[in-house]
Parts: sequence; C-alpha cells; structure tokens
Amino acid sequence: MLVVPREEITKKSKPVVDMIIQVEPLMKMMACLCNQKDTDGRTAYALAHCQVDRENPLTFFVMNNGDAIVNPKIIEGKGMVWSEEGCMSFLHKPSVKVQRFKRIKVEYWLINNKETRFVHKTIEGRFAMIMQHEIDHFNRKTIYDKEN
Repeated sequence: MLVVPREEITKKSKPVVDMIIQVEPLMKMMACLCNQKDTDGRTAYALAHCQVDRENPLTFFVMNNGDAIVNPKIIEGKGMVWSEEGCMSFLHKPSVKVQRFKRIKVEYWLINNKETRFVHKTIEGRFAMIMQHEIDHFNRKTIYDKEN
C-alpha cells in the first residue's frame, strides 16, 4: 500500500479547485488502495489524498466504495463519543480510542460514478467518524495525536 508515514505528512492540504483535473483521475486508484488488505487482513474505510501525495496534498478523500468527498467542512459538532480507530498510515500500530463528535453538520462535494453534487447535511455513526478522521489528516493530525 502506498501510504505515507505520519512524519512525512508535513504540509497542510490545500482546497481542491478543479475536481475534474485534480480528483477524478485518482479516485479509482485510491479506492483500490482502500480495499487492499493490510497485514492483519483489514481494509480501510477511506484514504486521504495527503496519504498518497505528500508534496501537493489536496483536501479530498476517497471512500472504499469509490466515492470522493471533496473540500469537506464541519459546520457544527454535537455530543462526544469514544471511537475505536486504526489508520492505514500506521499499519503496525494498534487501534486507539479517540473522542469524536457524535453528530456533525457537514458540507462537501460528492463525486461518484453517477453524479457530482454539493451536500449539506447532518451525519452520525461511522461516516461521521470517518469524516472527522480524514479531516484531521488534512490538518496533519492523526489518531495518535488525539490518543487519551
């Protein structure tokens, strides 16, 4: 798997300005990387662009189903819960518990094989945890920085 170790993610991700040129050509490759099994047989739920391009990191991630989430922003977070998380950038480190918002109001661009559209909604559960995890990557933070 072509993921970048934490110490090499030194640049904050920049916003995507052209989804057709910057995101679409990478979606399939990044989804394939998500679906490769690690040494414990696990696959990733998502992969942030900064995990595969440390020189020009962009603010998008690809889900293991192939959907791209572009320029996501958390508008509001409510309630705190503990989330057990691992990270594909740290294949040999154990999962840890981190505190996350239970429910978040988000906005982002969604690109998939059917459409490209702007989304503004409230999410919770696994997708809310994934969204927060990947947004942390854009800001050079990892679950090990948040470990309690």
